[in-house]
Amino acid sequence: MRLLHITVVICLFLNIHSATSQTTIWTENFGTGCDQGQLANGFVTANGTWNITATGTNAPESNEWFISATEAGMGVGNCGDGCLSSATTNRTLHLGNVAIPAFGLTADNGASYNAGGLCGSFFCVETDKRVESPVIDLTGESNITLDFSYMEFGSGTLDNASLWYFDGTTWSQLIDLAKTATTCSPQGIWTAYSQLLPASADNNPNVQIGFRWVNNDDGAGSDPSFAVDDITLTVPTTTGPIADFSASNTTICEGDCIDFSDLSTLGTNPSWSWTFNGAATASSTAQNPTNICYNAAGTYDVELTVTDDDGNDTELKVGYITVNPLPTVVANATNTTICENDPVTLSGSGADSYSWDNGVTDGVAFNPTTTTTYTVTGTDVNGCENTDDITVTVNPLPTVTANATITTICENDPVTLTGSGADSYSWDNGVTDGVAFNPTTTTTYTVTGTDVNGCENTDDITVTVDPLPTVTANTTNTTICDGDPVTLTGSGANSYSWDNGVTDGVAFNPTTTTTYTVTGTDANGCENTDDITVTVDNCDQPIASFTTSSDTICEGENITFTDNSTGDAITDWVWTFNGGAPADANTQGAHNITFDTPGTFDITLEITDANGTDDTTIVVTVNPIVTTTVNTSICEGDSILIAGNYETTAGDYTETFSGGSSLGCDSILVTLLTVDELPDATITSTNNFCEDDSLEVFSAATNGGTWSATCGTCIDPTSAEFNPSNAGVGTHMIYYEVNNPCGNNIDSIEVTVHPTPDIDIQGGNVTIAEGEEVDLSVIVNPINSSYVWTPSEGLSCSDCEDPTASPITTTNYTVFVTTSEGCEGIASTTITVTEAETPPCNGVHIPTLFSPNEDGNNDEFCILSDCIVTMELAIYNRWGELVFNSIDSEDCWDGRHRDEIVNSGVYIYKLRATLTNNEEVVESGNITVVK
Repeated sequence: MRLLHITVVICLFLNIHSATSQTTIWTENFGTGCDQGQLANGFVTANGTWNITATGTNAPESNEWFISATEAGMGVGNCGDGCLSSATTNRTLHLGNVAIPAFGLTADNGASYNAGGLCGSFFCVETDKRVESPVIDLTGESNITLDFSYMEFGSGTLDNASLWYFDGTTWSQLIDLAKTATTCSPQGIWTAYSQLLPASADNNPNVQIGFRWVNNDDGAGSDPSFAVDDITLTVPTTTGPIADFSASNTTICEGDCIDFSDLSTLGTNPSWSWTFNGAATASSTAQNPTNICYNAAGTYDVELTVTDDDGNDTELKVGYITVNPLPTVVANATNTTICENDPVTLSGSGADSYSWDNGVTDGVAFNPTTTTTYTVTGTDVNGCENTDDITVTVNPLPTVTANATITTICENDPVTLTGSGADSYSWDNGVTDGVAFNPTTTTTYTVTGTDVNGCENTDDITVTVDPLPTVTANTTNTTICDGDPVTLTGSGANSYSWDNGVTDGVAFNPTTTTTYTVTGTDANGCENTDDITVTVDNCDQPIASFTTSSDTICEGENITFTDNSTGDAITDWVWTFNGGAPADANTQGAHNITFDTPGTFDITLEITDANGTDDTTIVVTVNPIVTTTVNTSICEGDSILIAGNYETTAGDYTETFSGGSSLGCDSILVTLLTVDELPDATITSTNNFCEDDSLEVFSAATNGGTWSATCGTCIDPTSAEFNPSNAGVGTHMIYYEVNNPCGNNIDSIEVTVHPTPDIDIQGGNVTIAEGEEVDLSVIVNPINSSYVWTPSEGLSCSDCEDPTASPITTTNYTVFVTTSEGCEGIASTTITVTEAETPPCNGVHIPTLFSPNEDGNNDEFCILSDCIVTMELAIYNRWGELVFNSIDSEDCWDGRHRDEIVNSGVYIYKLRATLTNNEEVVESGNITVVK
């Protein structure tokens, strides 16, 4: 499947090495035959068997190595082709797609790979495989040069081929092969490549050559993938110099200069002859030429011929130096003329990234304050830079002033606003410049002035609108009788003027009904008005009058009050009955009023009709009732003569007799009060005590009188409180006697005093080493008790009789014991803990080699130490990628990374650890992984 994608052109150079002569010692051309779909794995040629090794993640439909003429060897400089479109059957080693029948895709369509993009829906093609040659015996050989022809593209380093070398122990990458030209799109041009093998290949019987292909599954990439043919190994036929060189940089920009370094193998009397195609300095005889400058874009060859007493050799590197053109950078601005404080955005074009001077960020708006020329530096994908300038002119803002004909007005007054300092003006709040209007509230108005450059500025002005006073017209009476005076006054302002000749606050006598208007002026000079009408009538006044059924009574009796007033349609009656019940009324009546309190009281009636108000008062007298009271105190069962004898029980009694009184209020009341009770002796107490309890109070209902108790010193004579500590352990009978004038009474109670527990802790007050334990037990009398230990830390139980203690520091343990009768006791013991002796530390041992091949022998890499407290371990591959890390000294590396056993090779570890002896270990080194 030929894939066409956007490609990135990477410079390709060709090494052409010429010496006196070279001898071929090994060659591989893969033979002939179309053989579409022939896998490279297990393919046997005259040199032996080719094999494939998975070097990373490979998906189910990953691309595969094939040996066939589907991608035929066409020779250096020719376009790629294959037996599918021509008769050529020269087999090559190439990376191609696998068959996917569901999509009608057959296997091996030459150096054409599947770039994916459908993983998760249909198939996945992620690939990482190395094809490896048979073992090559180079015994007796040295200065070995590897030559082959190849084509490659893909997608940068994401879909990419590289050249590998095996020295008998370790595979290592020789070079990330350069992409070849795609002039023959979609396939490439067959290109020659030459590489001097490392010195480890000299006289080595176990050398292998490999080609690794890696592609992801992003669907981006271009054919060809990779194909190789005509692999040869050669050695110099005769002794002599070997030319070789390198450059400080092979990809540069126009105008850049680079240095060259001689890497040749030379004998006696060496000399050098350099040729720099396209450089400002065309040649040099120095061993290491410096400051060779290239001023024009292009791809240029470099040639070095070295000569010594044994001969000469020439190294020509075709297309070795790539000079990229400078980008055509253009500085752009959203606007080159702006007003002060306006934003502008500067952006570069013609490159890939841009940086500006004066602190500007490409594509980000900012606010210049002055006219400035800005310079942008653009950098393209090759790292080549160029610059351009642009000037942004900043016009100043006009100095705008907001003006008003007056800034403080009364509500409804006009005002005119105008702007100055610009060429045209606009106001907010619907105001037109220079046109009068009537504000209703205090408001701040903003004017925007615009000058001839279109630049704007603003100013504010506040017009204060004082509200009109709320004026009220008042009168002493709105309806009067003809000839009566009336006074008009204004309120709500500071000064007032009336029409009709009225003076504010001065009484006058209206003769006719009239409406008067007052004008009030406040402190701000603002005015408002109000009206009031005074009605003048021709009218007569009402007369208040009432009568009583009696003006002298005894307390508790009634009086009837009757209205006799006259007037013109009386509307209101207001009665006040001082000393009576009820105390007032607002109807005409008659009213029947009760007086329960002796005294002299004024009774008042006020009436109102349309012409006015009148009132009148009558005085009434209330006489008291005479009362006689007899108080006698006796005992229950006694008798007293009050109009006869009564056998009395406790309580209160009354008796009423008839009689006379000079006051006319004739009741005599005799009252017999308070028959006293016999005393009642009651002991209220808890019957059980602990010998160290606090005092318990005895409550005695005595009904008066004195008391006494028996129990010696166990009864407090001042409070009747029982003291168990004075009574002692055991059972006590307490007698309690109460006496009063009516007799005596006795009560008794039996009280038991229980002992406080006697506690002994066995196993305590000892010294143990850190980590040891000791058994504690409690001996208590009486034995039926409960237990609480504190603190609970370090104890096997905190509510048992015999816990095991294993404290980590010296601890004082206290046990609280409670007997079944609720009596409590406490005891303590101390366990002293001494610090455990720190075992000797033997340091840290770090292995340098292990073989994670799951044979049960040396399968893991472990940090060996018996005294690590804290640890940080990190292991990296040769590219600096973290493949394992841990903070647990018991955690070993099984050689896996991303669920795969890593390749054989050298890995780097870094270790930081703290030991029990407080020593800090910081080490780094190499680990060799072998399989």
